[in-house]
Amino acid sequence: MSTGSPMTTETLDETRTPMSWEDYEALEDVRGEYFGGQLVVTGFPSRRHQRIVLDLAILIKETLPPGAEVLPSWGWSPVGVREELGPDLMVHTSQEDERLTASTPLLVVEVLSSNRRTDLVEKMFRYARWGAATYWTVDRRDHELVVHELHDDMFRVAAVHTSGVVVASYGDHVEVEVDLDALLR
Repeated sequence: MSTGSPMTTETLDETRTPMSWEDYEALEDVRGEYFGGQLVVTGFPSRRHQRIVLDLAILIKETLPPGAEVLPSWGWSPVGVREELGPDLMVHTSQEDERLTASTPLLVVEVLSSNRRTDLVEKMFRYARWGAATYWTVDRRDHELVVHELHDDMFRVAAVHTSGVVVASYGDHVEVEVDLDALLR
């Protein structure tokens, strides 16, 4: 780990800069998230990461419930929360046309990066606290898709898929067929 300045922490794939929520909101066109009192900026995802996000979005789009849509990298900041995250994918029914939504999505998806702690601890905790009913993590390293469902304000693992054609679910019994081997090739 190196330090860009006394206030900024840098790792190989992200930079964290402490700042107030007000300072974050005053930024224009920032490509980052704000949580834990820090602006968190990550580098562009790899080609493989982006391909997985795109392929999964196409599969999810085929099974969307009426009035729902799937979008990549749209900001989410619930009302009254002074943080903002941008999941790799969200399924939602929001009609907002802003750079972020305050509405709770039906599904949140993260393709794990090299900083796994961010997606599996920091973001997972927030997504649960914010009321996301289902959280999928796609793990390229361990070749798995894990379905987490919200129970009593905490996520519990509902399914772990490791190979073949699988059915992952979310919402009110929405099922998405995924060829996991093709997705994670």
